[in-house]
Amino acid sequence: MKTFYRIKEDGTVARGSGTVMPDGFTTDFSLIQLDEEGNFYEFYNEDLTPDLEKIQALAVLKMIADGEKLVAKYVQAFIDEYNKANSVNFTNVDSCNKYVAQTNYSHQQFCIDIVAFNCNVWETARSLYVDGTITSETTEEDFISLLPVLGDESE
Repeated sequence: MKTFYRIKEDGTVARGSGTVMPDGFTTDFSLIQLDEEGNFYEFYNEDLTPDLEKIQALAVLKMIADGEKLVAKYVQAFIDEYNKANSVNFTNVDSCNKYVAQTNYSHQQFCIDIVAFNCNVWETARSLYVDGTITSETTEEDFISLLPVLGDESE
């Protein structure tokens, strides 16, 4: 069984293994740079060196996507806590938004607060990315520590 690869037109690696190597593939791994763990990079230039610009852009996109998931989870934790303490079942901030204008609803103030808080958290997270505070080295705990807290006067 042989392991083989080729660099596709978009700079990504096509790899496989088998007894017959397809046309255009090679088994000469000395031609290509691998990362420090011996893995392929995500993108390569024509000269088989890593395309650091594309790799960095992909890392930034992944960092932002991970941050978006973390922010959504962070806000949801406050909703879940309120649900448990008040025997209600707001699915997410959007479900709270439906009650913001309901003046006779007993949970209206929470809905107003959580919708405003959600906006504040997202704006804060965005500014942390824009000003470079959040990097690929930032831990989840550090990121969360920089976000506002529901009910905190500094909101």
